[in-house]
Amino acid sequence: MTEIIGHRGLSGLHPDNSLSGINAAKQYCSAVEIDLRLTKDSEIFLFHDPDIKGVKIHCKDKDDLISEFSDLNIQDHHLTSRSQLGMLPIFFEIKVDTLSDGQREVLKDKTIALASEEDTIICFDWNLIYEISNRTISRYGIHIANEEQLYEAKSVSLLDQDMLFMVKAELIEARVFDLPVNRVVAWTVNSIDLAKRLIQMEINGIITDIPEDLSKLTK
Repeated sequence: MTEIIGHRGLSGLHPDNSLSGINAAKQYCSAVEIDLRLTKDSEIFLFHDPDIKGVKIHCKDKDDLISEFSDLNIQDHHLTSRSQLGMLPIFFEIKVDTLSDGQREVLKDKTIALASEEDTIICFDWNLIYEISNRTISRYGIHIANEEQLYEAKSVSLLDQDMLFMVKAELIEARVFDLPVNRVVAWTVNSIDLAKRLIQMEINGIITDIPEDLSKLTK
């Protein structure tokens, strides 16, 4: 059955990537996708963007961020243990676009330590996923955002039978799409009609901002 995966938690009712929203998502989702950012002092905050109101997360210590943005309750985005995330499987998206090589390694190692066997570690940086594939007990997957990457991913799918493919939803209906659907997760699907077509394809999973609506399609 197709997994309905909450995009950054339950974003329609709670702030994106908040611990409260992630835990509330269990009412509608079979899994949750979240974004991991690293602070200057190697703490993890759950944010999609690399900055908060123009302040770069990777350039600030945890306590400074909490103090500077006390009105935003960013403590609700501070991740220290897997237990904070509840029982649902988690798709941990590692955000390394602003990080130095050293910080990249720290975030990678911390994510591997956090993730359980039911979780999935994903990234737009394919090399990072190749690096962790033999080090983690978790599932793992790469993001595919264009047709060129679709071609490359076909070879990867043959070489690594465990690799998952996080595919931009519009590409799945493209003529060149040729990946095993049982290993494909579509992002980000907020159309009921598209979701119905993907479920009929028996696609592995759908990442969505409206899990409260799409969950009704799989019952």
